[in-house]
Amino acid sequence: MSESAPRTEWPYVEVDAAASDAENVASALIDCGSTGVEERPAAHGAVKVVAWFSATPDIADLARSLASAPGLPAEVARAAASSLRAGSTPDDDWLRLWKRGFEPTAVGRRLLVFPSWKREEAMSVPDRVRIEVDPGMAFGTGTHETTRLCMEWLDANWRGGSLFDVGTGTGLLAIAAVMLAPRTRAVACDVDPVAIDVARENALRNGLGEVIDFRVSGPDAVGGSFDLVLANLTADVILQVRDALVARTRPGGMLVLSGVLVEQAEGLVAELAPAGLELDWRSDAGEWTGLAMRRP
Repeated sequence: MSESAPRTEWPYVEVDAAASDAENVASALIDCGSTGVEERPAAHGAVKVVAWFSATPDIADLARSLASAPGLPAEVARAAASSLRAGSTPDDDWLRLWKRGFEPTAVGRRLLVFPSWKREEAMSVPDRVRIEVDPGMAFGTGTHETTRLCMEWLDANWRGGSLFDVGTGTGLLAIAAVMLAPRTRAVACDVDPVAIDVARENALRNGLGEVIDFRVSGPDAVGGSFDLVLANLTADVILQVRDALVARTRPGGMLVLSGVLVEQAEGLVAELAPAGLELDWRSDAGEWTGLAMRRP
């Protein structure tokens, strides 16, 4: 459990966006340091993207970063940056918001992800590996397409071995891997210490305790190589850390990527091909793509 002092409020920013741009704007805000994003309906078919932060962001710096976000068309980025507004929400409001809409979610043939306040309902679902996750201020509840794509690959393919989860968020993917194959040796990292606190708490909820080695770091700070490397990141972040991702994937091992937009998938595969990685699996969900690439 985290030993940090209790919070009284969480800082957030709001951005106006067209409904068709909301997912990309949300991804850009996560790249800018947001630890959780929600879309809310607004007038005339638009949406309000609300992004929470673990510390109050510098609005001018955030606007500059958002205006030049590589994953956004220039006009969308400028409009998002110009509509940026800051605020904060009390702990009880935050808890109410992230509980809303989080129901037990079946993934693949075997997995069921549920929050603690839906435990009784989840226990009534038969023949599933149940994973209890409370997200707090971290990304990953199994309901977002990018997380589901990784979990579906694990459900269909993972039989155990060594695993490295990069950008672990709530720890869901590493927890799922260990629960699917209990002899898994798992290391998980995230640059956000709040996310690592949340991930450790979720591991405890699922009876894993010290089984998963959670670290506050990027992938380059973790040594060794693994049978499976998971990276549910955005395409631009994947490219920034690709050397570390490839180096951590042992020969014959698999690198599973998500957080990639459909239109970015072919380009990303081409960028990774010179490192010797070969595409083994691709699955699309909405505007997102999951990729599994094997290192010869």
